[in-house]
Amino acid sequence: MKIVKINNKRAVIFKHAQDSQENYYTVGIATNPNCPPDILRKILERGNNDWVSQNAARNPNCPPDILRKILERGYECPVSFNAAKNPNCPSDALRMVLERGNDDFVSRFAAENPNCPPELLRKILERGNNDLISWSAAENPNCPPDILRKILERGNNDLISWSAVKNPNCPPDLLRKILERGNDDSVSGYAVRNPNTPPDALIKWMRETGKIGKEDPSKHIIEYDSKEENIDEDFEKLKNMVSSSFNLKRFAQENYYTEEVATNPNCPPDILRKILERGNNDFISSFAARNPNCPPDILRMVLERGKDDWVSRIAAENPNCPPDILRKILERGNDDSVSFNAARNPNTPLDLLRKILERGNNDLVSCRAVKNPNCPPDLLRKILERGNDDSVSGYAVRNPNTPPDALIKWMRETGKIGKEDPNKHIIEYDSKEENIDEDFEKLKNMVSSSFNLKR
Repeated sequence: MKIVKINNKRAVIFKHAQDSQENYYTVGIATNPNCPPDILRKILERGNNDWVSQNAARNPNCPPDILRKILERGYECPVSFNAAKNPNCPSDALRMVLERGNDDFVSRFAAENPNCPPELLRKILERGNNDLISWSAAENPNCPPDILRKILERGNNDLISWSAVKNPNCPPDLLRKILERGNDDSVSGYAVRNPNTPPDALIKWMRETGKIGKEDPSKHIIEYDSKEENIDEDFEKLKNMVSSSFNLKRFAQENYYTEEVATNPNCPPDILRKILERGNNDFISSFAARNPNCPPDILRMVLERGKDDWVSRIAAENPNCPPDILRKILERGNDDSVSFNAARNPNTPLDLLRKILERGNNDLVSCRAVKNPNCPPDLLRKILERGNDDSVSGYAVRNPNTPPDALIKWMRETGKIGKEDPNKHIIEYDSKEENIDEDFEKLKNMVSSSFNLKR
């Protein structure tokens, strides 16, 4: 709340509102994955639906009993949405929500929670409804395989089928059967991305639907009919105009593989290799460089070109990237996008992370290095002990490796939480009475009529 200085006396009441219990914790505290469960509990026990509470209900450290308490209220609000989505939400609380039989967002999020019991998901899907809850239930990894089979064997291309075919429990034989239909529809598109899809069925579908050429992929050239035809002058002019800015043969080669192929997590490594060996800086190549199946040696090849292009940036953040090439990139000392992504890569050697962060800089490379999941606790402690309220420290407190005592100390020192006992939750102010004019009395009465300061 902004303090408006009408005069010093009037400003006091707005200052009390700003520092009151309801604003005691900030959004930064509530969103922090290292926030202690007791603090999250205290935030949510206030019963508010503000940003702080919404983020606290989303936090993975949130205690199960307080999440249950939120859902027992039966409110359709963002705090309830986040509580139903939280992976700590107990299964009995999710059951309670779904047995109400409501088709609302709280029920939808409860149905997609990984703690939702399989028998309850079966019950939802056996109703045969095509609603939000059913879509979420069909996508839940706890959904029984036989109910997924029943949905997909109908052969429909509807939303519930899309959810079912994305499910990680979808059986390989069923995915093969879907692709053998030869349809280029949404159900098939999701089927080829499911990790359970057999590779031979995947490649066959891609060829039959024109996602990759039917000839040898190593050829990379599409053959055209070489017969000459009689062409009039107008056509010759058109052909010359097009060829001046568009090489058909080159276009066919560069777009030989489609985006669907390069982005598919099941794409064979050899195809990804062929895409990246072309040396292009296009969308297809960037998708290939991001693909989890991309081989380490081909990522090394991309990065050894020494470019700061889009494909190189993506290659540097791929978790398959070899540590030696990440070291080589960071030892250059460049402040470029490739270096930013290399510093964040979990394969980056620890000694390099330490070297970057011990410089004490607040630059982008340091911000990425401190976010690295392998950043050691002692180094994170050292960063926070500097007492700086900068970007590097902000990312350090969010790293799950940060020691809790260092986190709390930094939060107190930088004013993120009060310096007094957090269990107290009441800020003491000077009790000395002052002479207050009538205008101030009116203002105080007006505010207190709709705002209980102590509460």
